[in-house]
Amino acid sequence: MIHARLLTLVRTCLAIAILATSALVIDYENAGDPAFCGAESACLKVRTSELGTQIAEFLHSIRPGLKLPGLALGVLVAMVAFTFFVRTKATRRLLAAGMTVGAVGAGTFIGAQVKMATYCAYCMTVDVAVIIGAVGALALAFVGGEPKPNSVEARATDIVTDSSTILAWGITVATVTVIPFIWARFPANPPLPPAIAEMQQAGKVVIVSFTDFECPYCRKLHPAIEEASKNGDVVVKRMMVPLEFHRGAMPSALAYVCVPEDKQNELAHKLYAADPKQLTREGSLALAAQVGADPIAVDECMGGKEARDRIDREKLLFFDTLAGQGVPTTWVGATLVRGAQAEKLLSAASRASTTISLPVWLMFVAAAVAVSITLFRAERRLRSCAAVDPKRAVEPSEPEPVSSKSD
Repeated sequence: MIHARLLTLVRTCLAIAILATSALVIDYENAGDPAFCGAESACLKVRTSELGTQIAEFLHSIRPGLKLPGLALGVLVAMVAFTFFVRTKATRRLLAAGMTVGAVGAGTFIGAQVKMATYCAYCMTVDVAVIIGAVGALALAFVGGEPKPNSVEARATDIVTDSSTILAWGITVATVTVIPFIWARFPANPPLPPAIAEMQQAGKVVIVSFTDFECPYCRKLHPAIEEASKNGDVVVKRMMVPLEFHRGAMPSALAYVCVPEDKQNELAHKLYAADPKQLTREGSLALAAQVGADPIAVDECMGGKEARDRIDREKLLFFDTLAGQGVPTTWVGATLVRGAQAEKLLSAASRASTTISLPVWLMFVAAAVAVSITLFRAERRLRSCAAVDPKRAVEPSEPEPVSSKSD
C-alpha cells in the first residue's frame, strides 16, 4: 500500500500549504494592516526584499494586480485536484514533475530567507510542506512498479482515488482554504495602548482617528467614519496630526479644535470636502462660520497658545507614544486600521460591540482536526483493504480420493 500512503502524504502536504497560502492571500490584500503576520513582521520584510519585489514586478507585468499568494493558491488547489486522477505510472510521474518544480521555487525562497536571516512563518510553512510533498511525489513515481490487478496495492489505489475519498479530501481542502478568511474577520487584537484605552467609553464603540484634513487618504476614509457614526453606539474622536508638507493642514486643524464640540463633526465634513487651496486661515474661518461657530471667537482661539499646544500634544501622542508612521491611522474599538481601508473600518465597527475573537493558534488546531479526520478515515479504509489480502487466503484443498483395497 506504499503508493496509496505516499499519495495521501502528498495531499496532506498540499493541504498544509494551502492553509498558510490563504493566510498570505489575506495579508497581501491588507498590506498596511495584515491579519496574521503583523505590519513589522518578517513576512513583510520577505515580501519587500529584492526577490519579493522582482517576483511582484514580474507578476504585475503578466496581469496587473496579480500577487504571488493568489497565484500559488490556485496552483496548489489544482495540484490537489490532479491527485484525484493519479492511478498510472504516467500520472504519478507528471505529479512528481509538478511538485518538483514547486519544490525548486520553495527552495529558492528558503535560500533567500536564510540569506536575509529573516524567516516568514507562513512562507516557511508553505515552502517546507511543498518540499516534503515533492519528496513524497518522487517516491510515488519511482518506488515500486505497476501494481498487479486485484492486488492489495491495486485495491488501495482504487480506495484513495474513489469518489468517497475525493469528496472527503475536497471538503478538507475547502475547509483549510476558508478557515483563514473566517479567522481574519474575528482577530484576537493585542491589548490597546494605554492612551487609546483611556479614551474608551463603556457601552460605546469608540473610533479614534488620527487625521490630517488635507491628506487625500484621510479624505477617502472620512465617508466610512461618517457611515459608522450613524450608529448611536459609535463615538468618533478625531486627533489632529497636521503634516508639515500640507499647507492647509495646520489652519484647518486649528479651526477644528477651536469650534464648539457639538459643531466639530459638521466642520470636519466641510474641511475634508473643501478644495485644499481653501484650507487657509481665512478659508477655515469661513467654513467655521458656515457651521454656526462665532468667527471672532474661533479666530482668537486659532491665534492662541492653547489650541496649538493641544495639537502638539496629539502629534506627540501619535508619533512618539504610539510610534505612528502615517495618517490615517484609526482605532475602532480594539481594532487598528491603518490607511484608507474603509471596508475594514466598517466591518470592525459593526462587530466591535461583540466579544468574539479567534486566536491564530486555534486556526491551526481547527485545520489540524479537519485534516486528521480525513487521514484517520483514509488509514482505516486502507487497513481494511489489507485485511482481505487475497495472498493470505488459503485455497480450499480437494478431498483425497478414497481407494478401496480388495482383500
